[in-house]
Amino acid sequence: MSDFRLASFWFFLVLSSAFIVDYSIGDHLVWDDAIVAFMLMLLSSIVMGSTCFLLCLRLRALWCGLRATRTSMYIKGRHEFNT
Repeated sequence: MSDFRLASFWFFLVLSSAFIVDYSIGDHLVWDDAIVAFMLMLLSSIVMGSTCFLLCLRLRALWCGLRATRTSMYIKGRHEFNT
């Protein structure tokens, strides 16, 4: 799960770097704008990482629940077969 958060962080880092480069080509780069862009990138990567982490937890809980249901049905079926 941490690999996914790391990948989302690097994705937003590259995205914000592209934004800064694109902005600096079109106009003179102002350092205040670069700091704001970096802070927005950092904030969005934290939000995206947290969202992905929570989604992974939710999917894992769903998978474990399905697996537990399938196992209990299997045990119930074996019990009915043995009696």
